Amino acid sequence: MRGYITALRRICLHHGNAVPKSTRIRWPQDMRPSVDWITQDQAQKLIDHPKTPLQELAINLERCMGLRRIEVARLRMTDIDHRRKVLTVTGKSSKLRLVPFHPDTERILSRFMDYRNALITVAKSKNPAAIVPEELVIWGKGKLLSPYSQEKLSGFDKQIKPLTKEVGFEFSNHTLRRTFGRMMYRCGVPLATIAKMLGHESTDVTLSYIGVDLDDMGSAMAQFALRASDVELIVEENRCLEQ
Repeated sequence: MRGYITALRRICLHHGNAVPKSTRIRWPQDMRPSVDWITQDQAQKLIDHPKTPLQELAINLERCMGLRRIEVARLRMTDIDHRRKVLTVTGKSSKLRLVPFHPDTERILSRFMDYRNALITVAKSKNPAAIVPEELVIWGKGKLLSPYSQEKLSGFDKQIKPLTKEVGFEFSNHTLRRTFGRMMYRCGVPLATIAKMLGHESTDVTLSYIGVDLDDMGSAMAQFALRASDVELIVEENRCLEQ
């Protein structure tokens, strides 16, 4: 329909009819969720599937703690507070936020550190003067150690992409982050808290992440019907007592 209206507007303007210029059409807003998540079953399949230490770390930080992939790449060793079990995350516009560990994060970090230390050992054996990057996530090639590029994350994506074929469903790094927000919402976490953990300036952005689908509306309707029934019962009991 929008295409037809646009074509008609152009025809009118072409023939000197200026009415379309002063006419503003308000299109109905599509309230259907336009983002994707993975289901609880898919999330469990992803957790159970064999992964490299880097894949395991990225999935934990994105799906279980809500980090962006660029935020994972930016993490430095000094951003990890094992005592308080929190990460200092550098978000958009270099804004910092604290994100608590997921219960599995300590174990996954420990496994990744073994992998990271092995990379360092290999590089140092070939070049004792090899410089170790301050970033947490690094890769090694011969005697060189490098962090993943923060401007171009294709190398980081290549580590995650093979998993989609192995587990049998499509997802991206950002799908995992959105799934984190979605699951927090379904667990009853306040929207403002979810926004803070995701590093959103506004809860409007968070709403677009979590979406509200037919399952949510069906659940809300069931709760409404149950509570409305309870209210009606109380009103009826009070009426009987008054009589």
